[in-house]
Amino acid sequence: MDTNVCNYHEISTDEILQKIRNRESFKINKVPFGAYQSAVEHTETLIKSVGFKCWVYTVGGIGAVAPTINSGIGTVIGIETALTIAKHNRATRGPDYEIGRNLYGCDVEVTYKKKQALSLERPGNSVRFQLT
Repeated sequence: MDTNVCNYHEISTDEILQKIRNRESFKINKVPFGAYQSAVEHTETLIKSVGFKCWVYTVGGIGAVAPTINSGIGTVIGIETALTIAKHNRATRGPDYEIGRNLYGCDVEVTYKKKQALSLERPGNSVRFQLT
């Protein structure tokens, strides 16, 4: 089993916090339907408690809107939903973590997005670059 895939019933809050502090990306799988929203909210709270910013999104969310745009009244609803998603994306620009909710599965995808900058210094100048 992949070390970055965690079973909902087996991972503890302390283990999730350790992954967040280590800036790891991970997936929590086998989340029961009734506990799904609270699992997402709990993960978001843990990320913020460490001082990171996060963004919660629906995996494939914009793709779910596309079919409604050519369906009469669905056009108005689809366009409004797409604009809401776009506004949310803009308002939460530059998060440290992204939490992906999968509508069709029972996974919570937690992805570390920021790259750590390194500074190489030589006498008289310094160079900064991003790790990938």
